[in-house]
Amino acid sequence: MSLLDDKFTILSEEPSQGFLHTYQVQTLEGLKGHLYWFEVHSPEARTAFHRYKNAIRRLENQGFLPQGVLVSANPGRYYVFWPEQPKAAPKPRRLKPILELLEPFGYQESDLEATEVSGRPLVGRLYPQLAPASTSSSRSEQNPQTPPLPIDPSTVRPQEPSPRIEMPHKPTPHAHPETKARAPQRLHLGSWPGWLPGLLMLALGSLALWQAANRYLNPPEYVLPDLVGKTPRQALEAVHAYGLKVEFAEGSDVSLPKDQILEQTPDPGTRVKPGRRLELVVNKPRLGSVPTVSGRSLEDARQALEAAGYRVATITRIASGDTADTVLASIPSEGQPLRPGEGVRLLVSTGTRPPVRETLLPDLTGLTEEEARYILTVAELQAQVVQVASGAPDGLVVGQEPGPGVVLPREAVVRVLVAAQP
Repeated sequence: MSLLDDKFTILSEEPSQGFLHTYQVQTLEGLKGHLYWFEVHSPEARTAFHRYKNAIRRLENQGFLPQGVLVSANPGRYYVFWPEQPKAAPKPRRLKPILELLEPFGYQESDLEATEVSGRPLVGRLYPQLAPASTSSSRSEQNPQTPPLPIDPSTVRPQEPSPRIEMPHKPTPHAHPETKARAPQRLHLGSWPGWLPGLLMLALGSLALWQAANRYLNPPEYVLPDLVGKTPRQALEAVHAYGLKVEFAEGSDVSLPKDQILEQTPDPGTRVKPGRRLELVVNKPRLGSVPTVSGRSLEDARQALEAAGYRVATITRIASGDTADTVLASIPSEGQPLRPGEGVRLLVSTGTRPPVRETLLPDLTGLTEEEARYILTVAELQAQVVQVASGAPDGLVVGQEPGPGVVLPREAVVRVLVAAQP
């Protein structure tokens, strides 16, 4: 069977919808559920995934998600896993807080499967949307204008003519024979300093108004630079003059430095106008810690490490009075931080108790000096480190005296040959 992200076994696959692939999967621990896999190779796919992811984060912050929901936003691994939930149908009024949280993201009641755990409504599964929710129609379309009501002629009263008022005739005054018509005033050019500043301010205001209207109707376009690999501060300084709405999201890539931009949407080289949304994914690597495996059986320890995202690197067996295949210690020890996917070395009991005051010398070749000292201390032996010229990496054990498998008395000295550059 095929594996997704080395964690999920594909049980069945539904028909793909563009960049969205839907699978019914089973985890390595036997947990079944649905997995939505996004092929993020276009701005539309990035927008759909991040809108879906942000809606799930909002539900998680408010406590409306069940246990086991997994969201991955790592480069090349964009998916969400929903474990199967018991069938339950909460009352519609109890779903109101959930629907209010999802409303800004365009999700409705038909986009989710609800369930109940301990009397609390939860979202058992949220179906992704391939495109943003369509905007509602204008108010005029929803409420068309009501046609005028028909007029009943019986209710209309005829309008009575208004009485005509006769104004007394006023004789027209006669012009005095000595009165002369006043000539219109002329604007003398000698008064131009008074009206020139006003004319200049009018011209400047008209120019500013024209520039503002032109900028509003024809906003400038900018070409987005490549911001991947920069810090958030450097990215903000690079697009400060563009007037964009910059939003940040978190991603995790332990192989890259912290607070480094992993992705950007839209892609570099895209022509954008002021007001466009720019989403930047900032690296926040999440380091786990080695779980407690000492005292467990080898199989239980292996499952615990795999559940925590680690693997068993090597197994060193020594004689001990503990039950066979019981883990005595781990390298690194429990609680130590470790990158996901790294290997953990286990020190395991053979189940045979050595003779009194004697112990079986394990194989130390290939370990580091620190690891060899640790194993000899557990075996109650003393280490005598001798550096020898070798082409192996510095600090790597290339030999031991006596060899592995020799029975030695407790507190005996073992020569550990450690590589050093000639």
